[in-house]
Amino acid sequence: MCKKASAALSKSAIVFLLLVLSQGVRAQKPDYRLGEWVGDQFSVSAKPFFHQVVLQSGYQLLTGSGKDGRIVLNSSGSMSAAFSDNTLMNKTGFTPFFSGLYRISPNLWLGGLFSGFRAGEDVIILSGYAAEVIPGGDTENSKPWSIEVSRRNLEGADDFSLKTVSVTLSRRINFGKALLLYGIGSAFFNVNVHAVSPVDGNKFKTRMEGQVNALSGGVEYPFGELISGLKVSLSGQGASIMLNFGMVIN
Repeated sequence: MCKKASAALSKSAIVFLLLVLSQGVRAQKPDYRLGEWVGDQFSVSAKPFFHQVVLQSGYQLLTGSGKDGRIVLNSSGSMSAAFSDNTLMNKTGFTPFFSGLYRISPNLWLGGLFSGFRAGEDVIILSGYAAEVIPGGDTENSKPWSIEVSRRNLEGADDFSLKTVSVTLSRRINFGKALLLYGIGSAFFNVNVHAVSPVDGNKFKTRMEGQVNALSGGVEYPFGELISGLKVSLSGQGASIMLNFGMVIN
């Protein structure tokens, strides 16, 4: 009875959040202009923004248990919010991306992600590649810990380009038909800034580096051949939420 109730609750929660997210997307177009922050305090003002962009685009790519199928395809979208500055949600907006992974051995998946979207007049390209290792065996109710290493690039913005290297340690647990996920990860980012001051029109160039540490959790539930999922990442400065639809192909 508990398992049936939890499964129904998982379905209802995912459908509800899908409706909420789809309504919010209409008003959440990214704004990647950085000119307003140009000056001596640029790093202080801009770093929370880059923190949120990294948190929002750094989700783990593998859908499902990792022990079934040969190919995994995903269509995802994410939004984020900073704890200290609610206006950053208007700048980071909504990020869509598509990913695919191929299992080349029982314990190793390789693949990548790609996305193209607009931020004002800029055409943004988000791309990257990843490897996920799932060592050891599993039991009926529990899956082993897995580790994902990924590299991601965000290009196309007039004011900056962003590169990240991420490592995520996670675990999956069966809960009825649902699959629960939790883990911890770190992303190291490098940003080249080349913004223009709106005051005097001078070019401003700098380079920034940083690290984003986050806890992650989520739930996935199968609907026929499709798998829907909801994932959340939480750091000391903000949080992001991602809705995912995937398919595991044998």
